[in-house]
Amino acid sequence: MNNQNFSTTILVDQTPKEAFDAINNVRGWWSEEVEGGTEKFNDEFNYHYKDVHRCKMKLVEVVPEKKVVWLVLDNYFNFVEDNNEWTGTKISFDITRQGDKTQISFAHQGLIPEFECFDICSNAWSGYINNSLSSLIATGKGRNFTLEMVQRAVDMILGGAKFITTNRDPSPKKPGWNNLGIAATTAMIEEATGRKAFVTGKPSPVMMRSARKYLGLETAETTVVGDTMETDIQGGVQMGYKTILVLSGIARKEDLSHYAFKPDMVVSSVEEIAFPLKWWEKVEDEHEVLNSKA
Repeated sequence: MNNQNFSTTILVDQTPKEAFDAINNVRGWWSEEVEGGTEKFNDEFNYHYKDVHRCKMKLVEVVPEKKVVWLVLDNYFNFVEDNNEWTGTKISFDITRQGDKTQISFAHQGLIPEFECFDICSNAWSGYINNSLSSLIATGKGRNFTLEMVQRAVDMILGGAKFITTNRDPSPKKPGWNNLGIAATTAMIEEATGRKAFVTGKPSPVMMRSARKYLGLETAETTVVGDTMETDIQGGVQMGYKTILVLSGIARKEDLSHYAFKPDMVVSSVEEIAFPLKWWEKVEDEHEVLNSKA
């Protein structure tokens, strides 16, 4: 039955030490709702999410840059009949070097399909390991987005905080992309507070105009390259900039007819963008005419 334990593996470009340090930064990739030590042998820490889930972990094996093992001392779920299903199980992180990459093999030893929580728990672990921990190792920032964070934001905004969001990027809506777009998370907070967010990033004119001025360009000299119609391309079109849509992100060519605006160029990847751009010659001609009249 051991081979039925939930497990998943990730590969990263960083060193085993960087992976080891990130694993031990539990608050960075799992939840900020962690109390206690998470780094040294025999450390114990508690995790809780409202009255839904709480558990107590103990670090029973810590081998720097190679392995970390937690023992679940206590556990409680309020959504399964046997709310102690995790108690006595172990959670392990094995770190190995694979060529020029580092492999982290995660296993929840004892989390098996017979458990009522298996589907929910395995999906949750997949998101935390494949997205949040992987991101923390690679960028120094995890993706441990939780409803606790949403509630905290709601309370702060209702208490007088200003609601500002960087963009309204849509969710990918593709299998395997286990992340919500900022539009989705913003919408949750807007509905819960009754306040509309002020968007400072794409497609806001605030960002588009500021970027152009920072680069010292005129409107006719500015080209926006992006992979999202609703933010990158829309923002450029609204400002009168030329736009290039790259299909390496979430946009699909067959969906372009659904929009009331369109990019000036569509490419599969940035490598297909040939310089000089075809409209640069027109801009140069206009500059020459203006200079001759000056």
